[in-house]
Amino acid sequence: RLTNVPASLASCSRLSHLSMQRNLLKLIPDPVIELVALRSLNLSGNYITELPRRAWASSSLQTLCVSVNRISSLGAADLKWLRSYKYVLAQQQERSFFVSSLVYNVNVCVLEQVLDAGDNSITSIEYEGALELLVELHSLHLHNNSLTTLPPALGLHPALKHLTLYGNTMRRLRQQILSCGTVAVLEWLRNQRPLG
Repeated sequence: RLTNVPASLASCSRLSHLSMQRNLLKLIPDPVIELVALRSLNLSGNYITELPRRAWASSSLQTLCVSVNRISSLGAADLKWLRSYKYVLAQQQERSFFVSSLVYNVNVCVLEQVLDAGDNSITSIEYEGALELLVELHSLHLHNNSLTTLPPALGLHPALKHLTLYGNTMRRLRQQILSCGTVAVLEWLRNQRPLG
């Protein structure tokens, strides 16, 4: 099982899909970040604790899968480079997830932006300067983490339609509200914002 990758991997200028799941990686290796043609990267089942805090060489990266890792926070530095990606999956999903994320409208196919950070160790998330930058974010999956609170401003996200939070220990957000679904949770968050 891999703990790192050779620097020569970066010279694979036509490599577009890479799966390095179920290894012993603690970070996303620089040679992987430097792959210029990379479109899909699966790093699920490793020991990664944070996302890279620098730009990826590939401007065509569409899918980043970092499922079942040890990511502990999602802040501005983590999400800054991910604005243009359609799928950022931090929770293991089947292929059907991609199919179910497509919205068909007559002759137009629209890909929705999904951030799935379930099954990690996330204790905090930031909205201002972080999640708010993902303006097309349609689905946010934060289930089975260590969240005790959410930023009230999340309730103002203009595109957010699906939010999963089960398996967290929310102190102020009651189970009764959670069981009512995304609309109720977003409304509750909006009502938690300070007046003025």
